[in-house]
Parts: sequence; C-alpha cells; structure tokens
Amino acid sequence: MSVTGPVDCAELGVTMPHEHLIGNANTQWIYPARDDLERHTQPYTDALHGQVQVEPFSFRSAMQQLDLQVARTELESFQQAGGQTVVDLGIPGFGRDPQALRALSELTGATIVMGCGEYVEHSHSPYVRHSSAEVVRDVLLDEIENGVGATGVRPGIIGEIGTGNPPTEEEYKVVRGSAMAQVATGLALNLHRTIFPDPMATLPLVDEVLSLGVDPAKLVVSHCDERPEGEFALELARRGCWVELDTFGMEQWATSARRPDGSYPRRAFDHDRIDLLLELLDQGYEDRILVSHDIAMKPQFTHHGGWGLRHLLVNIRPQLFARGVDEDLFLRLVRDNPGRMLGV
Repeated sequence: MSVTGPVDCAELGVTMPHEHLIGNANTQWIYPARDDLERHTQPYTDALHGQVQVEPFSFRSAMQQLDLQVARTELESFQQAGGQTVVDLGIPGFGRDPQALRALSELTGATIVMGCGEYVEHSHSPYVRHSSAEVVRDVLLDEIENGVGATGVRPGIIGEIGTGNPPTEEEYKVVRGSAMAQVATGLALNLHRTIFPDPMATLPLVDEVLSLGVDPAKLVVSHCDERPEGEFALELARRGCWVELDTFGMEQWATSARRPDGSYPRRAFDHDRIDLLLELLDQGYEDRILVSHDIAMKPQFTHHGGWGLRHLLVNIRPQLFARGVDEDLFLRLVRDNPGRMLGV
C-alpha cells in the first residue's frame, strides 16, 4: 500500500526502506543550558551545518524538515540516480503528514509508503498512557484499513515503533499492540533500536515480538549499523529477521556526536557499515539485509549540503563493487529485499 493507493510490490523498484521526507524530530531535542538557549533555538542556516554534526539533537530548527520543495528536490535526485520508492517512517510523534506525502508522490511520480504507530515513550500520543495494548492494536488497524483521519491515506508498514535502552513498560505495551496489528494484517513491522548504552538491549523485545506470532520475515529492526560492533545484527539475522543497515551517510556523527549524558561514544562510519554488510553476506544472510539512510534532519538533505537519498546509489555502490559485490547482489539489497519485506 502506497500513499496514493495499492501498488504491486514487484513494481516498487529500487527502494529506500527507512527515511523521513517530511517530519519534526523535536521530541528528541536536548534542552540546552540556559546561556545557550538563544543559540540553539535560532532559525537554521547552512552556516550551522558543521556545528549540528557535533550536537545533532541540540539545534531545534535543524530537527524539522517541513519544506515540501526540499523533499521534492530530494526525491527527484533519487529518481535520477535510479531510485523509485521511499518508505517514510514518520509517525505521529515524528511529525507525520499524510497529505504532504501524497502530494510529493503525485508531484514526482515516486512511490511513497507511509508508516504508522508510536515512537519512544516521551513522544507517545496522549491516549497511549491510559490504554491497553489491545487499544493500540485497534488504533493501528483502523488507520491501516480506513486511512489516517479524513485524509484517507493508508499506511503500508507498521513503524518505526520506538524503543529506548532499556525499553520502558509503555514502549513494551506499544510494541505488543503493534505486534498484534502485524499478525492481523501481514504488514511488516519496523522497530526503532536505541543503541546506547547496551548494544543488545533490543534483543529481548525482539524475542517477545516473535513469541506473539510475528513472522521473522516481517520483522525489521532499524539502526543495526549505528555502532561498529556487529554482534546484534548477527543475532538478529540468526532469528530470521530483517537486519536494517539504515544510517549510511551519517559520517559526521561517528566521532563527534554528543550524547545527552555529555559523552562522545564511538559510532560507525560508512566503512564500518560496509564491513558489517560484507560480514552478513559472508555468513549467507543476503536475503535478510536492508539498506537505507534515515534522513530526517535538515543537514542530511542535499539542499542543505547532506548526502541525501542518492548516497547509497551513487557513493556506496562503487565501494561495494570494489569489495566484490556485483550488480545483481546490489540490486537484491536495494530492490528485491525491500519488495519482499513490504509484500503482503
């Protein structure tokens, strides 16, 4: 299901399965010290591009991408590089805009698949706290069957469903409701993974989701490539789930991004992501890998100097070819695997 109606998954073409064309990540904003408040709430300009890489969640205006023309330009650039479909995993706590996504699809001819659900606890819709997992399930089923409110735009995937590190009880409830909706509909379910402090914190939650009857071939876990260590990704692949390496292009964050606790932990570079991808391929998991960029913030868009949606197709592709990946295998990763994941 796309934002303009049903679509044959065999016709999706080259697909980026985890992106945010239009959205507002301000629920993730790290409130700055009082003497820094004015600097961190100023309107975004490209002069801030470098500093935002060091403090990606501190500049409020950088965390919003609401400009339809910026998103349109990004989509058209992606199409020129051979892309066709984008899965926009914006959800209510992340500034989802069904009408904007439908307009973008109609303007560009690109296929857009929209998500549904709830992100991490502090961004949950008000109804969630006083509701059961069954109510969460029913809200999702209503959107999937009837569309979002008066827009009529129907989701084609559940997620990205937010989980912290460790996941909270409220997040577990939402995950359980989302899992029940997955079983009822057959749509893929995408879980957001928070990577610090414990790299394996999401694994017990994955096992609970599978115990609720979710087919591992319909369970995607995001951000398996944000840390340089690969054991989480391998454990996920052993369970038959989708391993999503979806932060290609987040180079600047690798050594400079500050955490809310003030630390600067080591994150992965693209060469680490490529190494992990090749390790998964070497172990025979080529049918369990998804790749994407997770663009969401202004500095990630080409309009503002970022790598954008074409990074994998233009910059990473030749690096993979140099490491022994051929065109057929590359197309399996960016075309065939997303189509199988999204199929119902």
